[in-house]
Amino acid sequence: MSEETAQKLKEAEAHLSSMEDEATARKNELLIAVAERLPGHARQLAKRTGQSEPDVTRALGTEGIKELRSQLEDLASELAADVAGAVSEVTWPKPSHFSSVKPNDVRKSLFEFMYGQKMTKFAKVFKDHGFNTYDGNNRGHQSLVLPQSFFSEDEIAEEIKALGTVLMAVTKAEMAVEAAKKADDLAAVDDLWGD
Repeated sequence: MSEETAQKLKEAEAHLSSMEDEATARKNELLIAVAERLPGHARQLAKRTGQSEPDVTRALGTEGIKELRSQLEDLASELAADVAGAVSEVTWPKPSHFSSVKPNDVRKSLFEFMYGQKMTKFAKVFKDHGFNTYDGNNRGHQSLVLPQSFFSEDEIAEEIKALGTVLMAVTKAEMAVEAAKKADDLAAVDDLWGD
């Protein structure tokens, strides 16, 4: 009996491994989709910021704007490269048996990965050029540059959906391995017990 349960456990573990590989592929696809669009979002943020403070923008002049844009483009390229290679650094959402991954769960994972020092670098460039980074708020952090400025859930909706589906498949495969392990353990004990 334990040979049969051991085989079922082996099959369940192989299926789990396959689903984990698929999840990694979907995570990479999502991160690449975000990374590809990120420089465009950075340019939009720069323009919105320039439009929100026209006096600062005028004072910078053509050369100042060119310098600002160049520095922001360099940072955007750096961030895009970080995002594209972050599959093991992002804290991905994990569905439960009863609750699937929602788009907001993925957005939160991306936000948490990009928040902090990565955003502070962008804010420093804006601040160095005279723009208000709203760092006098009650949290003591800048609030001009936030992760959601660099991606749109609508643009990556398909990737989020595909990831959510495969993450649920991983969760189900983990439960199947757990059940197969339990069955194998019981069968092994029964075989050893000899009753």
